[in-house]
Amino acid sequence: MGDWIMIRLQNKALLSSIGNFKKAFQPYLKIFTSSSK
Repeated sequence: MGDWIMIRLQNKALLSSIGNFKKAFQPYLKIFTSSSK
C-alpha cells in the first residue's frame, strides 16, 4: 500500500512538472506555430 502511495506521489510530481514545463514554453510554442504558418 505504501509503494502505491509513493507511485501516486511521483506521478503527481511528474505531471505537475510537465505542466510547469508546458506553461514555461507556451509563449515560445505560440511564436513557433505562428511563424511556421
